[in-house]
Amino acid sequence: PLDKISNDALTWTRAPITAELEMDWLVQTSPDSWYGPTTIEAVAEFLKAGELAIDASAINCKTSSEIKIKQIPGLVIEEALDDITPGRATTREYLRSRVRELELLLHAERRKSKELEDAYAELASQVAASSD
Repeated sequence: PLDKISNDALTWTRAPITAELEMDWLVQTSPDSWYGPTTIEAVAEFLKAGELAIDASAINCKTSSEIKIKQIPGLVIEEALDDITPGRATTREYLRSRVRELELLLHAERRKSKELEDAYAELASQVAASSD
């Protein structure tokens, strides 16, 4: 939730306020502790790693409604990993690593998108020039 993202590596924005990331959920990690805002995908990974209980509470940040994690619309629940039981530090390290990985993927996708937009603009100008 404290991570920041950037489109240009100059201007940085807190990830949770970037609507496209859909960091819309607060999840209960213990009776007195909450994590988030986070994404549905991150919630699924927490469940898989055994960091969250399926019957724990979740709050939708957009609507302020509280439901059980298992009731989150669109949540894909996979079987828990039996061979690991990470602690908080391990989870934190894993999540930071995962955020970095996703930021790199996002950067690559944006670069591809820019290349396609440039190619489209070039083709559009060629079509316009040929029809003159």
